[in-house]
Amino acid sequence: MTKQFKLKKRVFKGMLNSVFFRTGIALMVLFLLTSMMAFLFSIGTTDILEYALSFEAIQTRETVIERDATGYYSIKVANEADTTPIKILQLTDIHLGNGVCTQKQDRYAINAVYKVVKAVEPDLIMVTGDSVYPVFIQTMTSNNLEQTKVFCNMMESIGIPWAYAYGNHDEEVYATHRKSSLTSYYQSISYENGGKCLFTPEQRMIDLENDTEFEMYGEFSGDVYGDSNYFINVLNSDSSLNTTCLVIDSNMYIEGSLTDGYDNIHEDQIEWYEKELTRVSNCYNAQDGTSGLANSLAFYHIPSQEYYDVWNALEKQCTKLTDEWGTHFAEGTTENIDGNDVYYHYGYMGEGYRDNGEAIISDAKYSDLFFEKLVELGSTKATFVGHDHKNTYSVTYKGIILNFGLSIDNLAYVDVADYEYRGGTIIELDDFSADGVWNMTISQLKLSDIVD
Repeated sequence: MTKQFKLKKRVFKGMLNSVFFRTGIALMVLFLLTSMMAFLFSIGTTDILEYALSFEAIQTRETVIERDATGYYSIKVANEADTTPIKILQLTDIHLGNGVCTQKQDRYAINAVYKVVKAVEPDLIMVTGDSVYPVFIQTMTSNNLEQTKVFCNMMESIGIPWAYAYGNHDEEVYATHRKSSLTSYYQSISYENGGKCLFTPEQRMIDLENDTEFEMYGEFSGDVYGDSNYFINVLNSDSSLNTTCLVIDSNMYIEGSLTDGYDNIHEDQIEWYEKELTRVSNCYNAQDGTSGLANSLAFYHIPSQEYYDVWNALEKQCTKLTDEWGTHFAEGTTENIDGNDVYYHYGYMGEGYRDNGEAIISDAKYSDLFFEKLVELGSTKATFVGHDHKNTYSVTYKGIILNFGLSIDNLAYVDVADYEYRGGTIIELDDFSADGVWNMTISQLKLSDIVD
């Protein structure tokens, strides 16, 4: 072995042992792994995208949709002689994966949605979050935009006007797209762009307010937290306002963390709700010759703390019943809690119990004062949430009906046999153009009632 070769060998070994060389190799490997993971995270499947478009539109009675003077969408039955109740269907937690490992679950969810909608034939569909599930370990993709496209393809195939409130899974911290991108996509398939989506982002309201050709009633109260804050005005057959539907973003996690608990509706959103509710009410009061705040319903994803408080109080004071689906009470159970009459209507607490014996209800970590504002104003008659897939109960507390929607998901909660937890919530609003009496009924349609 020559001296020159020995010298080169020592130099090479020195390079291998150097910190800079090792660091460089480590960075290169990390870059390659990151690139591979980024590719994998972005994978979606064209099969499910196409499958979601394969369904025939569900035929329902014709509705008229337009941007009214509030700037929000209004919806009414086209036939003015038809005064049968206006039917709204709440869907929640569909959890589409659009990954190579979720073909079966996605088809199940899409088929389930179609069956429920076809059975109900609603005039309007309100979806309260988590249409997608960009959790890589279960789906092999975190491309939440492609998942959202699957969901929207399905809804557009159905062909019924629909609205959306964001959930906590729509934009995970590790997802490929932020909610701003999802919002842009929802806007691209909005009713005014030829679709059936009634999602109204804040920027669209600002644009309308600045549009010299559009005369908006009052001053829009914008620049608030969250990405799905808007109203939909449901009209009677004579075009008078029946009910305004509030869609509000309950946000995701505390300070964006996955471990610190669920976020809540923020203070500026609560102020926005009061101002915009007042503006919408005043607009229709001027048109209809009425006064006061309009009747309203609220749709969001994460339950406020009152859902937790009232159920645990009922369990402490009432005789609870338990079967294979969870805990419930006898029909018609009524109890006075802290000076307020509480009425149990139906449904289960099926998520189980914590070590301290309290029911598992994944509510917001902090009190947000939203429910207190609802009580104070007296406009909102019911709230509709999702999030807890096996909590399906409905109770009246302080004059407001608190409802958990039935989920569709078969990805995060994998058990096809759990039909009792899956389905939709039906809200029927009497057309009061004739007698002036506002009335609402709420019921559940379980997948078990319509499964083949």
